[in-house]
Amino acid sequence: MSSSAGRRTSTHFAVQRQTDALLEFETFKRKYLGINKHITKLNSTLSVRIEALNAQLSELAVENLQLRAQNIHLSGQLSREREKTRRVLNDAEAAVRVLVVFLSHAASLDQFSLNPHAPRLIPCSTLRTICATFSLGFPPAESLATNGWSPYRTRLGITLPNTC
Repeated sequence: MSSSAGRRTSTHFAVQRQTDALLEFETFKRKYLGINKHITKLNSTLSVRIEALNAQLSELAVENLQLRAQNIHLSGQLSREREKTRRVLNDAEAAVRVLVVFLSHAASLDQFSLNPHAPRLIPCSTLRTICATFSLGFPPAESLATNGWSPYRTRLGITLPNTC
């Protein structure tokens, strides 16, 4: 072969190699452009999803704060209702004690009857049973005068019995 033919062949191979390299690069470029396009779409979709989740997170945070405020309000209301209930219960217990004292006094004076047409007296033993049933005890007369019973006795016009 002549040197010019050898150069043409070597030039031809060089051009062929460059062409092959360009085709390979173009194939590589198309492949990675496709992958990049897919990644961009996925990134966009995930960004939208992240925004939606952030919005939901904000809504849940607001709801959480509202529920905490409601919980605090209801706890306060429960405390107030418990206090009212305690006061009503204490007043009811005091009223029962005053009633027991009144019944005791009326029985000791033989002036009390359950039925005005058929007088029946309530003996002290029955009053003690009533007090025991309600776990009230049967307080001595002198303790009733000092334990806040005076308003009830005054309202009912009760004088404390000396015996029973």
